Amino acid sequence: MFIVIFFTTSQEMDLEQHGDNMPGKGGAGQVYWSNAMSSFVLKYLADLVASGTKTTSGFKQAHLNSCARALYEKLGVQHTGGQVGNHLRKWKRIYAKIEKLKNLNGAVWDEHNCIISLDAEHYNNHIKASNQYLLIV
Repeated sequence: MFIVIFFTTSQEMDLEQHGDNMPGKGGAGQVYWSNAMSSFVLKYLADLVASGTKTTSGFKQAHLNSCARALYEKLGVQHTGGQVGNHLRKWKRIYAKIEKLKNLNGAVWDEHNCIISLDAEHYNNHIKASNQYLLIV
């Protein structure tokens, strides 16, 4: 059996987290997101939805700004609502990749260990069909 590990090592994740907001015109540069900051933002926005806030078309700028204020109040880290929105967009991309892997034919999601596993036959068929290799351990 092959185990597909989607998650990066902490060093790779730290490097990845530095690139959430690329400098643009007048930008202040890249923004660093620690695991604690990411967890806080995701929980804050999830709680906002759980409280009944309508987010059918995404979070409004006011919601992102309130999240940025709460991040500052709780962790003392100052980011803008736009930076929170960019970070959320990154997590949406990651979630989409995980869902795609979970939906592969023969994939098994292990909730306890947070891994996706495939047997050798399904893994080899995926490589033949998509020409994409998956990280295996």
